[in-house]
Amino acid sequence: MSQETFGYDEESLRQYFPMERVLEGLFGLIEDLFGVRIERQKGALHAWHKDVRFYRIFEGEALIAGLYVDPYARPGTKNGGAWMNEIRGRDFETREQLPIAVVCCNQKPPRGKAPATMSFYEIATLFHEVGHALQETLTRVDSATCAGISNVEWDAVEIASQFLEQFPYEPTLLRGLSCHVETGKPLPADLAKRVVAKRTYRAGSALVRQLLFAETDLALHAKGFPRKGDTPLALMRRQAKRLLPTALHEDDRFLNAFTHIFAGGYAAGYYSYKWSETLSADIYMRFRGATAAQRRKLGRRVRETLFALGGSRPAAEVFRDLMGRDPDATAILKLEGLVE
Repeated sequence: MSQETFGYDEESLRQYFPMERVLEGLFGLIEDLFGVRIERQKGALHAWHKDVRFYRIFEGEALIAGLYVDPYARPGTKNGGAWMNEIRGRDFETREQLPIAVVCCNQKPPRGKAPATMSFYEIATLFHEVGHALQETLTRVDSATCAGISNVEWDAVEIASQFLEQFPYEPTLLRGLSCHVETGKPLPADLAKRVVAKRTYRAGSALVRQLLFAETDLALHAKGFPRKGDTPLALMRRQAKRLLPTALHEDDRFLNAFTHIFAGGYAAGYYSYKWSETLSADIYMRFRGATAAQRRKLGRRVRETLFALGGSRPAAEVFRDLMGRDPDATAILKLEGLVE
């Protein structure tokens, strides 16, 4: 689809994004927006694998947190996908304990002299997981019970991650993450625009698909289900008839593999993906078109609210502290090209 519709090949794009350059650009963005300094530590890391690296996070001269990054796939010994975990939370009630997080990815490792490279999807995923890590490591809450990601309501846990994930979709920033492994040249401006344009491709279809999943999940867990003779599949078909432009194919059995709501912790909470995305888009839209100085000011505000307050305050209050109002769904519709 990328080749036919947007004129580029996903795999060939990798050559513009060596992982080390992407990390350098990502950390540079974080330092600029949120007023911290990130330094890679050499020597003893207490790490579980030779490829794991450790970064120390400073505010001024004060060490405030640590971050492990486990970047490469290890088939057979490491789960697939990408995730962020808390290694230890901030705790200044019972001890002086700084937070440490870990971001795990499954990039292709370097081969010989060839560096590890990244697809655009992997770049967006890395930003996403580091967004989680920022909420964990930049917290200012002293109690471990609600510092960082602890005690954040389930329907708000993806806001910080999806907020940071917005930035690679800026053509200028995307070019800044690039450096062709052979020529050293950045991603051509026209190609960067085409990569970003893919975001809005069939965005309406993607939106109603997520609404179908969310509403089916809620209906399955409502007190009124099941009605006599009803089945989960029949319920989903009714939801699809109301939400989708065409009926589900008669052989569609997606519900049988919807592990998010049966074994993945999202039972009656799958809606939180789209809800968090809506709020994160609302926050991010204030950065679009802002000057560098304005973006830094906004970044500090995000840091002192979304990242700093963790689960110490209700998420709705934290959002209002940051934005000065309740959420507005217009932003996500603009980002997805559904309204102007």
